[in-house]
Amino acid sequence: MRAIGQLFFNSINTTLSGDFAYVSGDQDIDSGAGPDPLEVLAWGAEVEHDLGVVIGDAAAALFIAYQGLQVSERSTGGGIERLTDHAVLGGIRFRLDPMTPAQRARNTAPRLPNVGLWLGATPAVD
Repeated sequence: MRAIGQLFFNSINTTLSGDFAYVSGDQDIDSGAGPDPLEVLAWGAEVEHDLGVVIGDAAAALFIAYQGLQVSERSTGGGIERLTDHAVLGGIRFRLDPMTPAQRARNTAPRLPNVGLWLGATPAVD
């Protein structure tokens, strides 16, 4: 399950977005004691501001983002192991279209979640 929200302001040149995801499944399905239930919670927020600068066909924007992740595994022995990760990102983005953030949101699909991070964190609780 994943939920995404976006708010556009500053004459639609600035975007505030947030997301939340919940995933559950089994890990260690090949262990002798049986699979261990696993839960992943991921959440984040981002602010992106269009700078109004176009270089070639690319629009420049500043962004700052926060990403949080919690992975929990319940072992067959009854114990729970948890891993929590926090990341703050920031920089300049160059988009290959000179549209505003609101126009891009209307014309493209939402960004995919960071599944690679989720899968990379899963063995840490094993």
